[in-house]
Amino acid sequence: MSSRRLDGFPASEGIAWGPVRRIRMDRSPVPHRSVGPAGIEAELTAFTEARSTAAAGLERLKRLTAERLGPVEGRIFDPQLLMLEDAEIVAGTERYIRENNLCAARAFEWRMLELRSQWMRTANPMVLDRLNDLDDLQERVMRSLLGERDPWDLEDTDLPVVIVARNLTPSLVMQLDPA
Repeated sequence: MSSRRLDGFPASEGIAWGPVRRIRMDRSPVPHRSVGPAGIEAELTAFTEARSTAAAGLERLKRLTAERLGPVEGRIFDPQLLMLEDAEIVAGTERYIRENNLCAARAFEWRMLELRSQWMRTANPMVLDRLNDLDDLQERVMRSLLGERDPWDLEDTDLPVVIVARNLTPSLVMQLDPA
């Protein structure tokens, strides 16, 4: 068993010792793949299914948060749930699939890049605050489209571990057992 010291900013005070669970946010690159007319419906279906998978995960987190902290705090995930049905995201992605014959992952990535660029040009603090939700949502949907495991899924962690991550999102923090 090897030992290694990591420096960073702790999420809680004290000294941590134990097995490390490293949460890596990197994912596979989005394929540069076009689809023919016959493949468009399959890509639209894949996008719908990825949004459903993301919604189910967010609903589970919302319920868990409400149980631990209360119903008001559980609503922290409502903006992401609303974004999953937002016409700017959904119709824009579907339009890219249909008009440019793009795979769902590429179309979704393009649409999210456009929205991020638009939102970053504003001075409105409420819109800027939603950028984290947009990023979190993009990762959830994209991982589903690419068939990758959700790095936030800590269901398989039965033993106490030290979590090491570059960034702690609300969806990750709410899965951690406060005890």
